[in-house]
Amino acid sequence: MTDRFKGFIVHLDKDIRSDDCEEIITALKMVKRVTDVQPLVAGSDDFISYMRGRNEILKQLHEFLMNLYNGKKSTEES
Repeated sequence: MTDRFKGFIVHLDKDIRSDDCEEIITALKMVKRVTDVQPLVAGSDDFISYMRGRNEILKQLHEFLMNLYNGKKSTEES
């Protein structure tokens, strides 16, 4: 038995102005079986999530580079 999908989430590469997204909404509505498209407004929660993810990646990169600089192969060896 195959899975059935009820929808898709489309993520944009960057936030865009509402007046610049009409073409995207129109194009998505033209896709077969699409019944509706609702844009999501970017808010402070999005920025906070972005910054937390960015900081975690930077922390891991810093740790990796420090271990590399100190001649260690992984964090488990410390």
